Amino acid sequence: MENKYYTPELEEFHVGFEYEYKPRAREGLMSYVRNNFTYINRWDKDVFNKKSENLLEALEAYGRPYNLGDIYTYIEDKAVRVKYLDQEDIESFGFESPINIEKELYDRCIINDIEYLLLKEDYTISKYKNSKNIQITVFDRVRYNINGGKKHSSLFKGVIKNKSELKKILQMTGVL
Repeated sequence: MENKYYTPELEEFHVGFEYEYKPRAREGLMSYVRNNFTYINRWDKDVFNKKSENLLEALEAYGRPYNLGDIYTYIEDKAVRVKYLDQEDIESFGFESPINIEKELYDRCIINDIEYLLLKEDYTISKYKNSKNIQITVFDRVRYNINGGKKHSSLFKGVIKNKSELKKILQMTGVL
């Protein structure tokens, strides 16, 4: 079975980035000064936001990352992870599996070896088997192609690693 999580790069972090981390055990100030930490064996969810460099706030946040410098240490220690994008993440944005899928669309899924196809209004998101590519398509319900089918155009085709990245792309393409 393929791994569902990966260790992110520091460059992936931005305001709103969803990740999981292992909390640090409270071992006193010297472990923090020496950068020598013990992590609790569980994963907690968090959303990155601009955190203050204020020492009081840092002490209140003790046990979880509070700025990019701290995130860097968590990455080096493999104490932070991100879930790869999956069908459940896409559905959280209002996309649904089609119940009464049109024959033309169903045939295209079988022929093109599509792992899943999710719909929302005039948009589809599809993922191909044995590929990391995700395709976001918009259907123009007014125009038709030569064969009488609905005209569609691809808004995005590429690799989307996680839910936070999908959200940015959906916003940039006007889907959200």
